[in-house]
Amino acid sequence: MPMSTGQLIVNVQYACFVPQLHPAASSALLSVRHDRVMPLTVMAAAVADRLQGAELTYREAGQTAGVLPPGYRHLRRGALIGSGPQMFAGAAAALLSWQVHLRTGLRVSASSAIAEPGTVVLLGLGTGRIRIGAPCRVVSLTDEPGRRGFAYGTLPGHPERGEEAFLIIAVRY
Repeated sequence: MPMSTGQLIVNVQYACFVPQLHPAASSALLSVRHDRVMPLTVMAAAVADRLQGAELTYREAGQTAGVLPPGYRHLRRGALIGSGPQMFAGAAAALLSWQVHLRTGLRVSASSAIAEPGTVVLLGLGTGRIRIGAPCRVVSLTDEPGRRGFAYGTLPGHPERGEEAFLIIAVRY
C-alpha cells in the first residue's frame, strides 16, 4: 500500500544485550505469546526496598540507548504495529503501564504502575511451582516526540545478565 507524505507509521523496537543463550532457550524466550492478560500486581514494600538497594548485574547501564557493548549477545527486533497518532499514544501507554509484558503471559509485580527510572519489577514466567523469576530495575526512560519507552537492567536472581530496551517509535514517511 503506497504511503502518503507525512503518514505516521508506528513500530515497536526491542534491543538487548545478554550473554550467549542456548539456541532453544533463546527461541523459547522470544516466542512466548499468551491470549490472556495477566493482572499487574503491586510489589510488597519490603521486596521493592530490597530490589531497589541491589546492584545491577552488569556494568554497562544505559547502553541500549546507543551502541550495544561488546562481550554480549546483541538482539534487535522491530515490528510495524499500525499507523496514526492514536496508535502511537495507545501503544506507548500500553508499554509504559506494563501491558505489553502482561499480554505475553508474564506475571508482573512492579513498584510502580508506570515504568520510570528506579522502578523495580519482578517478572515471572511459568505456572505453579515451575516459575522463573526475573528481577529488573528501570534504568532509563525515553519520552521524546515520536519515541517513547524504557530500558531495564537485570538484578541479582535474574537468570540472565544485561539490559533490554522497549521503544515505540513513530516514523513519518
